[in-house]
Amino acid sequence: MIYWIFAFIATGFAYLSVHVKGRKLKIIEGQTIVYPDKISFGLSFLVYFIPAAIRYGIGQDYFYTYAPTFRWIANKVINSETHSLIRYNEWGFTALNKIIACFTSDYQWIFVITALISLILVYQSIKKDSVNIPFSVLMLVLGSYYLASYNFVRQCIAIAIFAYSLRYVEERKPMQYFICAALATTMHTISIIYFPFYFLGNIKLKKKIYYILPIAVIGILAICQPFVIRIISLTRFSRNIRLGQHYNLFLSAVVLIVYYATIVGFNEKDKRYRIYANDLLIATCCIGISSFTGATDRLIYAYYYINFLSIPYVFKYAKWGKNAKLIKLAIIIVLIGLWIFEHIYYDQFSVLPYESIIKW
Repeated sequence: MIYWIFAFIATGFAYLSVHVKGRKLKIIEGQTIVYPDKISFGLSFLVYFIPAAIRYGIGQDYFYTYAPTFRWIANKVINSETHSLIRYNEWGFTALNKIIACFTSDYQWIFVITALISLILVYQSIKKDSVNIPFSVLMLVLGSYYLASYNFVRQCIAIAIFAYSLRYVEERKPMQYFICAALATTMHTISIIYFPFYFLGNIKLKKKIYYILPIAVIGILAICQPFVIRIISLTRFSRNIRLGQHYNLFLSAVVLIVYYATIVGFNEKDKRYRIYANDLLIATCCIGISSFTGATDRLIYAYYYINFLSIPYVFKYAKWGKNAKLIKLAIIIVLIGLWIFEHIYYDQFSVLPYESIIKW
């Protein structure tokens, strides 16, 4: 698989970036902070960026949404048909299209620029907040954020902004966080759900609440299923009702496993651990809706796809005791299983086979 080739090469450069001689080290509150070597880290970035930038026809929305929208904006072809599709995009993303269209009419540039934006934000988050930089770089493929970004262009930019903004939740800087949440909303409307996370991220719950709450929420939503479906049927996501249920069940099972593994090893004194646990708690609660409609799997993605930061952190600081190696292995196995189901069997993001604008 070509995406795993990208992943292993990028991870290799990331590994070199934190092991090369002369890298910067800084000790904060007893913890050693490693600043990756700029050249090696930059090469790791390019390994992911170049394929994303020069991809062609990959992702269901490549020709369905993004290419035609840019072409219509660049050529100023606005009619009843195109206006409805352009309105489907958030104003921030439409503005980005218009800015790019001022310099070129080639729609490939929208994919170049969006890949650049999302991966710069992701790599900045990894550089500043990851406790295991090579593992985080590998998780971009293993955890599916990278492949999702080929199709869910707008939402993955929003997720990248959210990942970058988590430091402001930990540092209690509301102004910076809400600015980031507002910017994310201009890329994808679902990012509205990020606004309350500033308060929810630091909530201290008893461990038994973490165990019970997701099951209770999922149960309540299952009982209220007809009412929830009725609400969704009144929105633009009505066409997605009942779509992708089998995939959602598999995704839901993996999120539940990762969540409960995180809670089993809960480190109550660790603020960053609590933020990731609360993030996964919300993703897990969203399963109650996603289990019966394909529209709201985006709710799970919104919180779960920061796994390139959360899972490496949990692996390092979870209190699993003697079972640590076994639990880590189990998580890796279920992640690989989900990846195979997503991309080999289900082709969730329509990213296979890989094609580029360069014809060999």
